[in-house]
Amino acid sequence: MSLSKKLLSAIVSGSIACTAAAASFAMPAYADYYNTFSAVSKAKVPVTFYTSDASDEPFNVFDIYDAYKEAENAPEEPPVTTQVTTEAPPETTQAIPQESLTKESWGIDVSQWQGTVNWQAVKDAGVEFAIMRAGYGRELSQKDPTFDYNVQQAKAVGIDVGVYWYSYAQTVEDAKREAETCYQIIKDYDYDYPIYFDIEDPSQEYLSTATISAMVDAFCKTLEEKGYYVGVYSSAYFLSSKVYQDVLSKYAVWVAHFGAAHPAFNGAYGIWQYSSTGRVNGINGDVDLNHGYYNYPVAIAPNTYRKNEDGSLSPVQPAESTTAKTSSTPSTTVTKADDSIKGVEYIGAEVLDWNYVKDGGYNYAIINAGNGIGNGDSYINENFELNYSGAKDAGLGVGAYWITSALNEEEAVEEAKTLKKTIEGMKFEYPIYLQIGGDVYENMSVDEVSAIVSAFCNEVQGSDMYVGIYSYLDFFNTKLSGKVFDDFDILISSYGDTRPQFAPNPKYGIWEYSSSVSIDGIETSFTVSKSSRDFASVMEEYHKNGF
Repeated sequence: MSLSKKLLSAIVSGSIACTAAAASFAMPAYADYYNTFSAVSKAKVPVTFYTSDASDEPFNVFDIYDAYKEAENAPEEPPVTTQVTTEAPPETTQAIPQESLTKESWGIDVSQWQGTVNWQAVKDAGVEFAIMRAGYGRELSQKDPTFDYNVQQAKAVGIDVGVYWYSYAQTVEDAKREAETCYQIIKDYDYDYPIYFDIEDPSQEYLSTATISAMVDAFCKTLEEKGYYVGVYSSAYFLSSKVYQDVLSKYAVWVAHFGAAHPAFNGAYGIWQYSSTGRVNGINGDVDLNHGYYNYPVAIAPNTYRKNEDGSLSPVQPAESTTAKTSSTPSTTVTKADDSIKGVEYIGAEVLDWNYVKDGGYNYAIINAGNGIGNGDSYINENFELNYSGAKDAGLGVGAYWITSALNEEEAVEEAKTLKKTIEGMKFEYPIYLQIGGDVYENMSVDEVSAIVSAFCNEVQGSDMYVGIYSYLDFFNTKLSGKVFDDFDILISSYGDTRPQFAPNPKYGIWEYSSSVSIDGIETSFTVSKSSRDFASVMEEYHKNGF
């Protein structure tokens, strides 16, 4: 396919975003997550994946962005091939397409209790990944005696490998000590899957949620600071009732729940352990079985795979190096924000001097245009147009957001029509977001809320607008379906120092990380965010949002 056709085939079908001010919705209490679930049997069950029918799938906003960057970075002349460059990975390894980050896979997890595993037979049985126990507790003497054999032999036959560490920690200091011991054992190998903190011991059930959450954070942060892609493993019950959601959102999640159609866990997860009594050729006795949904090998080492013509991925052999082992710790760049593109979200009606915002080091402003007030009626922010013009004159990129109160699809469409009239004739370098959240949606189902969002977004994007959804992380995790994340870009509100991982949409555009931030020269405070995309170039290239 020619590049021009590839660009055309990527044209976006807009996404709606919800830009929420701190005052507009309350974060749910941690107690909301104290649900109890239990496994009822260990039978193998079918899996429902968060995928969509390709025939119904709208144009993908991520394809647009990736295609744009490929065109932007394409060399005018073919590169000169030399003795050195011929050993380097081909340029196609530099941009893995969005769809490659979602992958259905089958795997196992093993320890010394599986004995000596015949890894070739396991590979031939169809196993694609294996999570190896490295050990347990705080001491080097507690290393799993089969760990080295399992890692070496599994990698030798082409099975992707991750690690788990069984915890007995009772304090944060214990968890840090376990992480350091784990590091000493795992440091000599490369990994394709995360390093998981396995927290499930009966002795930990009586610890407080605050203590458990702090222990998870301490273990994971210790290894993350050493360069590893990290995660947490436990039962659906334990993850739901004993670990705060804002801690889980930072790391990969591996959830265990046997005998269910899907895990009784509302958060995002990349692996589901669905049985502990599986049988696999090459292993004597029972073994844990897992369904994978996220392509960790690509996320952890994105430059080590190339996309083939048929859409499959093949590993690329890197050029030889004369230095010491350079990839002993996996990259975690997939979760990091681009700190150089910072912006503000502004809900106020006061007309600002936006030059102060620009001088403060900010690059864009997402400005509230108005909000729904019920029954499809709306209130327009009276100074939206003046703030839009002022931000433009100051040299800022501008986006807009609308706060919805719609309780059904019809009301959502009426609000969307009002927004379209409000922004008619304007140009926006950043998306038009729908903000949604709050107690009004508490008793609605995922399907009902997702239908409201889709109705609003589809109405706005029909005017060649690039739209998205804006809400807090818990709302995304509990009230919206996977199909919505396929269709629309998102802006996640999750305050803290670490950009949250979000498996249904790992390449989301904007992360709102703090509120009540002061800017010199302006009395009001701002909510601030970071963008990982050059949205302005996308809008101009694809003639979206008035361009």
